[in-house]
Amino acid sequence: MSNQEIKDLSAGDIMEKYVAATTKFVENNSKISNMKLYTLNKMNETAHAHFKKNQEKVDAIEQEIKAANQQYDILRQYFKQIDDVGQSIEGMESSVEYLDVILSRIESKINDLESMK
Repeated sequence: MSNQEIKDLSAGDIMEKYVAATTKFVENNSKISNMKLYTLNKMNETAHAHFKKNQEKVDAIEQEIKAANQQYDILRQYFKQIDDVGQSIEGMESSVEYLDVILSRIESKINDLESMK
């Protein structure tokens, strides 16, 4: 618009153009706000979907851990029995070693007695 055209405008025309420009500005800002809101909603939906997937994975892992703990509880009594058997075997080995020492002494005494004959 040239300066002359602007001078030829009436106050009503200027006000009409001002209102139209302001209306367009508000409409554009409204569209931008709506686009931002739409984007935030999509981001929120995506984050929620990822959270839900991760929660499902965590729940599955939790169930696996519970199952493993249940199996361990079942096997714990057998582990105790195995430990007890191991300790019994160690005790028997000690007894065998002690009996071997005694047997060696007895053999030595028998040899001594036979050599006296």
